[in-house]
Amino acid sequence: MVDTDDVDRLRQLAGILFPGDDRSPAADSVADIDGLIRLAVTAIGSEGEVLRLALDLLPAELDWASVKDFAESHTNEFELLAVVAAGAYFMAPAALAAIGYPQGPRKAARIDQIVDELETGVLDLVMQRESMVRKVPV
Repeated sequence: MVDTDDVDRLRQLAGILFPGDDRSPAADSVADIDGLIRLAVTAIGSEGEVLRLALDLLPAELDWASVKDFAESHTNEFELLAVVAAGAYFMAPAALAAIGYPQGPRKAARIDQIVDELETGVLDLVMQRESMVRKVPV
């Protein structure tokens, strides 16, 4: 869906949106960021055509000012590109470690713990609302 040039552009954008600091790495410097960008692009699925359009509209020279202008003039396209950049960045173990996100093996809750949690009504509002699933375009 994206070629090497597209991945380069998305990495540049991610580096601008997530420049890093003394506690967290810059997005364009995390290990395997290109692979994570490709994974994030795959995750957006049917939005691929919109992503293609957004990449084509992205300014040739990327810096904070040009990205800010792009975000103001092409809000929807910027949001999609930002989601891909953020998705790739926050799949990186270094970024997760920087925000204190637990990593490693998980221990599934016992069935009685699940039942106890559900009995508190934690999902009642979710179950009462209408479906938020988007229809698949045909």
